[in-house]
Amino acid sequence: PVHISSPEDRKKIPQPHEFFVDTGLGKRAKDVVKVGDMVVMDEPFLELGDKVVSKALDNRIACWLGIEAVRGLGKFKTRSEIHVVFTTQEEVGLRGARTAAFQVKPDIGIGIDTTLACDTPGVPEQDRTTEQGKGFGLHLRDGSFIADKALSEEFAALAEKEKIPYQRTMLRSGGQDGAAAQQAASGARAAGIVVGTRYIHTVTEMVEKSDLQAARDILVAYLRAN
Repeated sequence: PVHISSPEDRKKIPQPHEFFVDTGLGKRAKDVVKVGDMVVMDEPFLELGDKVVSKALDNRIACWLGIEAVRGLGKFKTRSEIHVVFTTQEEVGLRGARTAAFQVKPDIGIGIDTTLACDTPGVPEQDRTTEQGKGFGLHLRDGSFIADKALSEEFAALAEKEKIPYQRTMLRSGGQDGAAAQQAASGARAAGIVVGTRYIHTVTEMVEKSDLQAARDILVAYLRAN
């Protein structure tokens, strides 16, 4: 506790092995908690004005967008065969997406994801990645892939035609499932549709409702056009 720590201790960042979880179970913990059990923080879903706040919006958002994109098609007959895939273990190597892409062997892969929105005080404009309220992110590059240029421009042209707000995004590192589609089997053309998220990888991730709507609209428009 800060009350009994020295000034020097207060400057140190605790190491992972120094943390513990107090379950309040006492000796019963040995019978209840097993090696490999997962620990998560319980946080509610909140609506704050035009924002939504929750844990795991990265990547519940992508699941919602996949469902809403198909729902938005209604009875519209597309020319393409569409697969909406809900994957696991993206954060540790795109594992679920790799096996899914190998099975489906898509011609085009759209990675739906969140990305950084560092549009908060003290962050220079060039380091913000996205700004909330300015539309979906057309993701062009990260540590796992470089988006297909023609496909990306097709999304950009469609967004401008339909007056759907968007911003172009890139990251120096990181990755998303579109890369798995691009690299699996004989490969696919790939691009990314992302939503800027504040406080990413915390239990209080925050997104703008209008950005969610823009991402949903561009996905529906693209599926209808193809």
